[in-house]
Amino acid sequence: MKILRLLLLFLFSVVHFSTAQKNESLFRLSAVVGINGEDNFIYQKNVKHGLAYGIDLYASLSKRKFLSIYLSHGQYHFFSDISNSFKYPYLSPEDGKALDYGRQSNTSVSLIYNYKILDRKRWEASIGTGFGLMRHQTSSFQVTYQTSPDRLSYQIQKFYPVDEYILLALRTEVNYQFAEHWIVGIMSHASVPAPNGLGFYQITPKITYIFD
Repeated sequence: MKILRLLLLFLFSVVHFSTAQKNESLFRLSAVVGINGEDNFIYQKNVKHGLAYGIDLYASLSKRKFLSIYLSHGQYHFFSDISNSFKYPYLSPEDGKALDYGRQSNTSVSLIYNYKILDRKRWEASIGTGFGLMRHQTSSFQVTYQTSPDRLSYQIQKFYPVDEYILLALRTEVNYQFAEHWIVGIMSHASVPAPNGLGFYQITPKITYIFD
């Protein structure tokens, strides 16, 4: 992925410059697993959260400022149009009614500038913003609700072309250092929706290793 290689090169160049200026130089590597949500605010209804996972590489610029590259993948499910509440998660309350049940996935890489608003001995909290590139894939199934509530009929499966979007990324996180080289925390990462209404958000616990 060319964009990822360019971002990594940029990150290491900035850190090298920071070290030359005798600023604090510190790397961290995080693994995250949590909730992925995505909403096309124009077309989709009743979005079901899915799984998100990724890795985060941090490079410190100073005591409170750092850059990060976040590579993640997530998916979620939705119905294109639901007007009534229903008894079962993916079924219509009306026998024989067809629904457009969809699954969407996103893979994104983001470059984030972060600032620590809290920096205590073991606790820290930060906010950040930057930009990201998201690859978005949609597949959908037309679902028919049968006479038995436990039966589904998948009538049509459709796959759509992969779309790419450049999005503004926003982040907040809170971390606790429980050992010399280990940190646990929770992170929220979101994108500002594109002009077509498409955006995503993630809420993930994270485990971080500190390289010094």
